[in-house]
Amino acid sequence: MLAFGGAAQAEVTLKAVSGLPKQVVYTEDGLRFLEKLNAAGKGVVQVRWMGGPEVIPATEQAQALRNGVVDIVIAPANYHWGTVPESAAIAGSDKAPWELRANGAVELLQKHYERRLNAHYLGWLSSNVGFSVYLREAPKRTDAGLPDLQGVKLRSNPVYQDFFANLRATNVTIQTPEVYAALERGTVDGVGWPEIGIGDFNWDKFLRYRIDPPFYRSDMVVLVNDSTWKSLTPEARALIEKTIAAYERESVAFFEAEKKRDAEKLKARGVQRVSLDSAAADAYLAQAYERIWTRMAKQVPEAAAELKARFYR
Repeated sequence: MLAFGGAAQAEVTLKAVSGLPKQVVYTEDGLRFLEKLNAAGKGVVQVRWMGGPEVIPATEQAQALRNGVVDIVIAPANYHWGTVPESAAIAGSDKAPWELRANGAVELLQKHYERRLNAHYLGWLSSNVGFSVYLREAPKRTDAGLPDLQGVKLRSNPVYQDFFANLRATNVTIQTPEVYAALERGTVDGVGWPEIGIGDFNWDKFLRYRIDPPFYRSDMVVLVNDSTWKSLTPEARALIEKTIAAYERESVAFFEAEKKRDAEKLKARGVQRVSLDSAAADAYLAQAYERIWTRMAKQVPEAAAELKARFYR
């Protein structure tokens, strides 16, 4: 955490890390936000990106943020589910970030982050990107047209493990840097991952099918150590809030274009999209969202209903 001294208006420099490596498109988006903030914040506040998991392992970043070792973390909210289970509302949301700012959802989530992680929730990036199931082999179907993944070993994480189990898949927990080797060795038959970005890791060398429609929402968030946040001047806080609110819309525009580019790239590499028909797609998504909100209701029953009312239609 920064110590402040000297003139009240002295420029403040904050330290940031990202939960994913630099080459990943979601980190690229986060770094673009920091560039915007640094351009707007000259003379007031600047952010220095220290690196990604190679600097502080992703599993240790929440604690580093809590303790003020770093001031800002840009990472998937699901990395913090064990500490802030209420943050699952982001992945389970079907509303835009600006809607959440308007209906009080942001302030509500901030209270949970402050209480549990000594963190100030700042904003949500890549909010229009869903998650997908990518497979080595074409999926089987149930009589209702839903994917039947019995016997399929899927690389998973807390975001979708309940949903994958509901599809009868076997969840396998593997850290992102280890997935390529797991696919190469046949340890897993597929992965859960956002609907864009598997090419960033060359996983498409092994994965030939993607199930549509995407489900949930990519939950890249920007968090600030709460003590650092409160020590900033009102001018600095207002500038940061204005910049992130504007950038949430820019992030959506960026990823709309990125989804088209990524789809074309994967098609050229031979990755086929397995599209569910309308009724099966509706049932697939209903199952997905039911699982994430049911899980939260069990973990934090006192908070789940209020969060769902603001984050989900």
